[in-house]
Amino acid sequence: MRFAVLGSVRMWRGSVELEQGPPKRRALLALLLVRSGHPVPLHEIVDVLWGQTLPSAR
Repeated sequence: MRFAVLGSVRMWRGSVELEQGPPKRRALLALLLVRSGHPVPLHEIVDVLWGQTLPSAR
């Protein structure tokens, strides 16, 4: 797989560009790619996905 994280997050398998899904999934993918090979603390993931507006508990 090949990834691009400058600008819009994009990824390819061979020559086929793949759909990454909704914006929060793309944000999580970008965070994990930027931190490749290093653990990402949960609080950073929460900040990237929800910022100050946390999802309600169900």
